Amino acid sequence: MTRWTFVIAYYNEADFLPATLAALAAQTVPFRLVLVDNGSTDGSDAIARDFAAPGVEVVHLSEARPGKIHALETAMAHLTTEFSAFGDADTYYPRTIWPRRSARSMPIRARWR
Repeated sequence: MTRWTFVIAYYNEADFLPATLAALAAQTVPFRLVLVDNGSTDGSDAIARDFAAPGVEVVHLSEARPGKIHALETAMAHLTTEFSAFGDADTYYPRTIWPRRSARSMPIRARWR
């Protein structure tokens, strides 16, 4: 069962998106990836649509209104998992960005360090 959704809203990130998606593909926990194109003109949308990885359910969305806030608002209707996280298209993510345990199963002290 997929417990996590990771959202990336992007605009003209063709130079960075392949490395970001490759880093996400290396994750060890299955997750849902919501990719929101915010009117890219540099081929970012094609890069995103070509992405596939085992254990990753990909949802492609498009938002015509300019601005990341509008793209994230579009993504909100597609958050169906217990946990959600938001990232950027120009960021490298290490192999273990997901907690091994949910916050609810951690002792209170461990949650707020």
